[in-house]
Amino acid sequence: MNKLFVYGTLKKQHSRNHVLGAAEFLGEIKTLPKYTMVNLGSFPGVLEYGNDVLSGELYIVEEKLLELCDLIEGHPNFYTRKLIFLEKNTNAWAYFLDYERYKEYPKVMEGDWKII
Repeated sequence: MNKLFVYGTLKKQHSRNHVLGAAEFLGEIKTLPKYTMVNLGSFPGVLEYGNDVLSGELYIVEEKLLELCDLIEGHPNFYTRKLIFLEKNTNAWAYFLDYERYKEYPKVMEGDWKII
């Protein structure tokens, strides 16, 4: 079993949340202040550098579901799956963008992707 932190279209009430139907929802959670969320138009991305606290949801997913999420998120060619550090002294897998390529994109204020 794997923990997966989602912050965009995989969150509840967002377009791709149905993919996580078989996953166990552990609740809403925040990251440590080490990241930046950027707006790519119809979806967000996370950069591994910064000092923002990001909001998201935490799930337990089986290996096959994690592999499906990898396909959806374009890992490793678009997003890269890496560990993210969360509050409550925990970590989970999350999808990151390349910092150098996306650092100039508009920042998502308050680190919380909302439905537009």
